[in-house]
Amino acid sequence: MLLKIKFFDQSDAKPFKGGAHHTKKFERLLKKTLTKWHWATIYGHGPHSPILHYYHNSMGLNQLNKKQFLQALNSEQINLYIVYTPDEKKRRGSESGQSIPNKSLEAMASYYTKGVSKVMAYQNNELIQTYPS
Repeated sequence: MLLKIKFFDQSDAKPFKGGAHHTKKFERLLKKTLTKWHWATIYGHGPHSPILHYYHNSMGLNQLNKKQFLQALNSEQINLYIVYTPDEKKRRGSESGQSIPNKSLEAMASYYTKGVSKVMAYQNNELIQTYPS
């Protein structure tokens, strides 16, 4: 079996190998690191095995089906929209801003640079936060 965990501080999922019946061992690892991971999946045996179990941090250690897992992932997706200053719009030759998908609220400050008048965060097409507020 293979466990893949996407930790909050890493860009890619980290694999953990285990034997044929290590689901409980993997769940203990997930429980121990509950505040550090975003999602996890357990694969079956073999190189092209299907995913057996899905986990999402917002649901704790409950095993999810694929539909529930995707709903949990999509409910957290935040898209940022950058609104440029008039000078920056002239320099770019465009009146529109820039949309940046799949970011976090913590990333908003890093996009607020010279030439940016504000950064807006949307979740499910609803404005949830503006930086600076």
